[in-house]
Amino acid sequence: MANQFDHDVASTHVKLYTEIELLKRDNLQLKEILSKLDVSVEKIADAATNISKILALHEQRVGMLSDDIAYFSKNHSEILADLKNTKDNINKDNKERDERITKLEQYRWYILGAATAIGFVVDKLPDLLK
Repeated sequence: MANQFDHDVASTHVKLYTEIELLKRDNLQLKEILSKLDVSVEKIADAATNISKILALHEQRVGMLSDDIAYFSKNHSEILADLKNTKDNINKDNKERDERITKLEQYRWYILGAATAIGFVVDKLPDLLK
């Protein structure tokens, strides 16, 4: 019976030793996993910090664009008014030039008519003087 008891104790001792070794192995694996998790958490924290910086920069740019849009929207009506005034001035200048050209053309026809009349009179002058 003592032999059976020694055998049971030895068997129990081997089982306990095996379980302890398995627990040590599991403990090492958990340490590796936790180490990898720590690295991953640090990387995520860095990424979150970078994203926060990028978002702040984008918010600043959006604010600047909003200011630009407000400025251009405010000045849009002024620009349109200036364009209308420029168009009106161009149309006025074109009308004045057209009137001037029309007067010059009329003057040219008057001169041509007078020259034709003078030419006719000069041509008939010898007949009239006889």
